[in-house]
Amino acid sequence: MKNWIMVIASLVCLAACSQDTGTQTDKVENHVDEVVIGHNAIENADRFQAFSKRVSQKQKDEIRIMQRTIEGDPIYQDVRFDGKKYEYTHDSREDAYGSKEVTKDTCKEFRVIETNTETTALLEKCDNRIEGITLFNLSYDTAKEDRVDFLLKYGENLEKVIDTNKVKLANKEKNIVFKNMIYMNLFKDKKLENSCSNSNMQYDLTVWVNQGKKNYKWLDCDSGKDAKDLTGLAETIIGVFEHKR
Repeated sequence: MKNWIMVIASLVCLAACSQDTGTQTDKVENHVDEVVIGHNAIENADRFQAFSKRVSQKQKDEIRIMQRTIEGDPIYQDVRFDGKKYEYTHDSREDAYGSKEVTKDTCKEFRVIETNTETTALLEKCDNRIEGITLFNLSYDTAKEDRVDFLLKYGENLEKVIDTNKVKLANKEKNIVFKNMIYMNLFKDKKLENSCSNSNMQYDLTVWVNQGKKNYKWLDCDSGKDAKDLTGLAETIIGVFEHKR
């Protein structure tokens, strides 16, 4: 009898452990196609832009969008395009103060609206919602921030300087730069390697957004995506100021 009790107890324990393992699997973050939306930031923006391009060409694709609540709990949105329609899933099971539900819908259209102050991604003509579904809204309206400034030094000896602490830009012009910062998730640490020694151009960029401050130094010949993104940002800043003149 004791042996049977031990066997049953072992089976119960095994089942419980299996359930725990399954729960942990469901909660895996860093999904390969996961786009993370935060305040003044989007992570894996390239993946979202690739998804937008593919579905516009009627190619099958799927993406996961994750946003966190004020308390830090993740909420997931999965969008799968089969070439004709969009299958949508909203998962709030990990939100401690939410409905803890998984809801689904089917929509006919996907749209991205970009203005000088924000980008909004939408699913429209859905079966269960007249108003459609807002996947995310990303604001880069500098008028709504306490502070957005940048100091860019560039040139062979950093002899050229652009400083919004001294030369004011209109919000419309600042928004162009701020959008670029957000899309490259500027305040997330970048991997920069001095992969070259002979360069005719070096950069030194300091950015202030509200209470945050970030500084990067790199050369135009440095390799890697982060260096290329930063060079692109520097070129955007230079272009905005040249247009201002």
